[in-house]
Amino acid sequence: MHHLQGVYRNEDVRFFDTVIPNSFRISDFPLGRGDGGYYLFIGRFIRRKGIEIAVEATKRIDARLVMAGQGMKRKGDLYCGEDITVCGYHLKHVGVVGIEERAKLMGAAKAVFVPTTYLEPFGGVAVEANLCGTPVITTDHGAFTETVTNGFNGWRCRTLGDFMRAAQSVYGMDRAAIRNAAQDRYSTDNIRHQYEKYFERLLTLWGHGWYQDP
Repeated sequence: MHHLQGVYRNEDVRFFDTVIPNSFRISDFPLGRGDGGYYLFIGRFIRRKGIEIAVEATKRIDARLVMAGQGMKRKGDLYCGEDITVCGYHLKHVGVVGIEERAKLMGAAKAVFVPTTYLEPFGGVAVEANLCGTPVITTDHGAFTETVTNGFNGWRCRTLGDFMRAAQSVYGMDRAAIRNAAQDRYSTDNIRHQYEKYFERLLTLWGHGWYQDP
Protein backbone atom coordinates (compact mmCIF):
# COMPACT_ATOMS: atom_id res chain seq x y z
CA MET A 1 0.00 0.00 0.00
CA HIS A 2 2.77 2.43 0.94
CA HIS A 3 4.68 1.58 -2.24
CA LEU A 4 1.65 2.46 -4.36
CA GLN A 5 1.11 5.67 -2.42
CA GLY A 6 4.68 6.59 -3.33
CA VAL A 7 4.19 5.66 -6.99
CA TYR A 8 1.18 7.99 -7.15
CA ARG A 9 3.06 10.65 -5.11
CA ASN A 10 0.29 10.81 -2.57
CA GLU A 11 1.31 11.57 1.01
CA ASP A 12 -2.20 12.00 2.35
CA VAL A 13 -3.91 9.28 4.38
CA ARG A 14 -6.82 7.49 2.68
CA PHE A 15 -8.85 6.05 5.52
CA PHE A 16 -10.80 3.59 3.38
CA ASP A 17 -7.68 1.97 1.92
CA THR A 18 -6.78 -1.33 3.54
CA VAL A 19 -4.50 -4.32 3.05
CA ILE A 20 -5.96 -7.82 3.13
CA PRO A 21 -3.42 -10.63 2.69
CA ASN A 22 -3.84 -13.70 0.54
CA SER A 23 -5.68 -16.58 2.15
CA PHE A 24 -4.77 -20.27 2.16
CA ARG A 25 -6.49 -23.61 2.64
CA ILE A 26 -4.76 -24.97 5.71
CA SER A 27 -5.26 -28.62 4.78
CA ASP A 28 -2.84 -28.10 1.86
CA PHE A 29 0.00 -27.40 4.29
CA PRO A 30 0.50 -30.10 6.94
CA LEU A 31 3.07 -29.57 9.66
CA GLY A 32 6.50 -30.86 8.64
CA ARG A 33 9.43 -31.99 10.77
CA GLY A 34 12.29 -30.36 8.88
CA ASP A 35 14.11 -33.66 8.71
CA GLY A 36 15.01 -33.66 5.00
CA GLY A 37 18.56 -32.44 5.46
CA TYR A 38 18.29 -29.65 2.86
CA TYR A 39 17.29 -26.05 2.30
CA LEU A 40 14.68 -25.21 -0.34
CA PHE A 41 14.17 -22.60 -3.03
CA ILE A 42 10.82 -22.80 -4.79
CA GLY A 43 9.63 -20.30 -7.38
CA ARG A 44 10.22 -18.93 -10.84
CA PHE A 45 13.79 -19.42 -12.01
CA ILE A 46 14.57 -15.75 -12.65
CA ARG A 47 17.24 -13.42 -11.28
CA ARG A 48 14.79 -11.16 -9.41
CA LYS A 49 13.72 -14.07 -7.22
CA GLY A 50 17.25 -14.12 -5.77
CA ILE A 51 18.15 -17.71 -6.61
CA GLU A 52 21.85 -16.77 -6.81
CA ILE A 53 21.75 -15.70 -3.18
CA ALA A 54 20.35 -19.04 -2.06
CA VAL A 55 22.88 -20.92 -4.19
CA GLU A 56 25.89 -18.99 -2.89
CA ALA A 57 24.81 -18.97 0.77
CA THR A 58 24.25 -22.73 0.87
CA LYS A 59 27.49 -23.38 -1.03
CA ARG A 60 29.51 -21.41 1.51
CA ILE A 61 28.06 -23.29 4.47
CA ASP A 62 28.40 -26.63 2.63
CA ALA A 63 24.66 -27.38 2.64
CA ARG A 64 22.29 -28.97 0.15
CA LEU A 65 19.86 -26.78 -1.78
CA VAL A 66 16.83 -28.31 -3.47
CA MET A 67 15.28 -26.10 -6.16
CA ALA A 68 11.74 -26.41 -7.51
CA GLY A 69 9.74 -24.35 -9.96
CA GLN A 70 9.31 -23.38 -13.57
CA GLY A 71 11.68 -21.76 -16.03
CA MET A 72 14.80 -23.89 -15.52
CA LYS A 73 16.65 -26.08 -18.01
CA ARG A 74 19.54 -28.39 -17.17
CA LYS A 75 22.61 -28.15 -19.42
CA GLY A 76 25.25 -30.49 -18.11
CA ASP A 77 26.31 -29.12 -14.73
CA LEU A 78 24.50 -25.84 -15.35
CA TYR A 79 21.01 -24.84 -14.27
CA CYS A 80 19.82 -22.20 -16.72
CA GLY A 81 16.91 -19.79 -16.64
CA GLU A 82 15.90 -16.95 -18.91
CA ASP A 83 18.30 -14.46 -17.35
CA ILE A 84 20.37 -16.51 -14.91
CA THR A 85 22.65 -19.56 -14.76
CA VAL A 86 23.86 -21.27 -11.58
CA CYS A 87 25.88 -24.38 -10.83
CA GLY A 88 27.13 -26.31 -7.86
CA TYR A 89 27.69 -29.81 -6.54
CA HIS A 90 25.22 -29.08 -3.75
CA LEU A 91 22.24 -28.33 -6.03
CA LYS A 92 19.30 -30.45 -7.07
CA HIS A 93 16.35 -29.38 -9.21
CA VAL A 94 13.12 -31.36 -8.95
CA GLY A 95 11.08 -29.49 -11.57
CA VAL A 96 7.57 -28.13 -11.21
CA VAL A 97 5.72 -29.67 -8.27
CA GLY A 98 2.06 -30.07 -7.41
CA ILE A 99 0.23 -29.27 -4.18
CA GLU A 100 1.14 -32.45 -2.28
CA GLU A 101 4.77 -32.52 -3.37
CA ARG A 102 5.14 -28.83 -2.54
CA ALA A 103 3.94 -29.46 0.99
CA LYS A 104 6.33 -32.40 1.42
CA LEU A 105 9.30 -30.40 0.15
CA MET A 106 8.49 -27.43 2.36
CA GLY A 107 7.75 -29.49 5.43
CA ALA A 108 10.98 -31.48 5.22
CA ALA A 109 13.24 -28.48 4.52
CA LYS A 110 15.41 -26.96 7.24
CA ALA A 111 14.31 -23.57 5.92
CA VAL A 112 12.98 -22.06 2.71
CA PHE A 113 14.94 -19.31 0.95
CA VAL A 114 12.82 -16.44 -0.39
CA PRO A 115 15.52 -13.88 -1.23
CA THR A 116 13.46 -11.73 -3.60
CA THR A 117 15.39 -8.69 -4.82
CA TYR A 118 12.39 -6.53 -5.78
CA LEU A 119 9.76 -5.09 -3.44
CA GLU A 120 7.74 -8.25 -2.93
CA PRO A 121 4.07 -7.24 -2.56
CA PHE A 122 3.26 -10.37 -0.53
CA GLY A 123 5.57 -13.35 -1.01
CA GLY A 124 3.24 -16.34 -0.93
CA VAL A 125 6.06 -18.90 -0.75
CA ALA A 126 7.18 -17.53 2.61
CA VAL A 127 3.69 -17.85 4.06
CA GLU A 128 3.23 -21.33 2.56
CA ALA A 129 6.47 -22.46 4.17
CA ASN A 130 5.39 -21.04 7.54
CA LEU A 131 2.07 -22.86 7.23
CA CYS A 132 4.13 -26.07 7.07
CA GLY A 133 5.99 -24.91 10.19
CA THR A 134 9.17 -24.20 8.22
CA PRO A 135 11.24 -21.05 8.88
CA VAL A 136 11.99 -18.73 5.97
CA ILE A 137 15.11 -16.77 5.01
CA THR A 138 14.19 -13.61 3.14
CA THR A 139 15.38 -10.19 2.14
CA ASP A 140 14.59 -7.29 4.45
CA HIS A 141 12.14 -5.26 2.40
CA GLY A 142 8.72 -5.39 0.79
CA ALA A 143 6.03 -7.40 2.54
CA PHE A 144 8.61 -9.49 4.40
CA THR A 145 8.98 -6.70 6.96
CA GLU A 146 5.37 -7.48 7.94
CA THR A 147 5.25 -11.25 7.45
CA VAL A 148 8.63 -12.36 8.86
CA THR A 149 9.60 -11.83 12.51
CA ASN A 150 13.32 -12.31 13.08
CA GLY A 151 14.05 -15.27 15.32
CA PHE A 152 10.46 -16.53 15.36
CA ASN A 153 9.36 -17.65 11.90
CA GLY A 154 12.55 -16.85 9.99
CA TRP A 155 15.18 -14.22 9.36
CA ARG A 156 15.31 -11.10 7.17
CA CYS A 157 18.73 -10.48 5.63
CA ARG A 158 20.68 -7.68 3.95
CA THR A 159 24.08 -9.22 3.15
CA LEU A 160 25.37 -12.62 2.05
CA GLY A 161 26.81 -13.05 5.54
CA ASP A 162 23.34 -12.45 6.95
CA PHE A 163 21.93 -15.19 4.73
CA MET A 164 24.65 -17.62 5.77
CA ARG A 165 24.14 -16.93 9.49
CA ALA A 166 20.38 -17.16 9.07
CA ALA A 167 20.66 -20.59 7.47
CA GLN A 168 22.70 -21.75 10.45
CA SER A 169 20.33 -20.16 12.96
CA VAL A 170 17.04 -21.87 12.12
CA TYR A 171 17.67 -24.91 14.29
CA GLY A 172 15.42 -25.15 17.30
CA MET A 173 12.73 -22.80 16.04
CA ASP A 174 9.29 -23.91 17.22
CA ARG A 175 7.73 -25.26 14.04
CA ALA A 176 4.33 -25.83 15.64
CA ALA A 177 4.24 -22.22 16.86
CA ILE A 178 5.26 -20.99 13.40
CA ARG A 179 2.42 -22.93 11.81
CA ASN A 180 -0.15 -21.84 14.38
CA ALA A 181 0.73 -18.17 13.94
CA ALA A 182 0.51 -18.49 10.15
CA GLN A 183 -2.87 -20.18 10.42
CA ASP A 184 -4.19 -17.37 12.60
CA ARG A 185 -3.08 -14.75 10.07
CA TYR A 186 -3.70 -16.39 6.69
CA SER A 187 -6.33 -19.14 6.88
CA THR A 188 -9.35 -18.60 4.65
CA ASP A 189 -11.61 -18.95 7.69
CA ASN A 190 -9.95 -15.93 9.28
CA ILE A 191 -9.27 -13.79 6.20
CA ARG A 192 -12.94 -13.87 5.18
CA HIS A 193 -13.80 -11.72 8.22
CA GLN A 194 -11.41 -9.02 6.98
CA TYR A 195 -13.25 -8.88 3.66
CA GLU A 196 -16.60 -8.71 5.45
CA LYS A 197 -15.40 -5.81 7.62
CA TYR A 198 -14.02 -3.98 4.58
CA PHE A 199 -17.23 -4.31 2.57
CA GLU A 200 -19.30 -3.18 5.54
CA ARG A 201 -17.08 -0.11 5.81
CA LEU A 202 -17.61 0.66 2.13
CA LEU A 203 -21.37 0.52 2.63
CA THR A 204 -21.09 3.49 4.99
CA LEU A 205 -20.15 5.63 1.97
CA TRP A 206 -23.88 5.75 1.22
CA GLY A 207 -24.49 6.97 4.77
CA HIS A 208 -22.25 9.13 6.95
CA GLY A 209 -18.97 7.62 5.69
CA TRP A 210 -15.98 8.23 7.96
CA TYR A 211 -18.27 9.70 10.63
CA GLN A 212 -20.62 6.70 10.79
CA ASP A 213 -20.37 4.52 13.89
CA PRO A 214 -21.63 1.05 13.03
